[in-house]
Amino acid sequence: MIGQEETMCNPMAQAGICNDAETDLNMMMGLCVGHDSLFLKNSRAYTTVFAVKDRALGHKIVIIGDDAAGMSAAGQIKKEY
Repeated sequence: MIGQEETMCNPMAQAGICNDAETDLNMMMGLCVGHDSLFLKNSRAYTTVFAVKDRALGHKIVIIGDDAAGMSAAGQIKKEY
């Protein structure tokens, strides 16, 4: 969330790890827009995107079943802005 500490990711190192493992197919889940592009550029294997990270919804990238966490976060954003 905005104003909270976040761990930084390293998409180029992640692609390098996959390259070293000689993967045939990579599935990205939860990389920020921009970081996904860096991963795609540096990965040797085919890669598909499962879900991207969404800062606006508090990084709640997948809603499972009746979990409306993403919707409640969206409502909070409307109140704040």
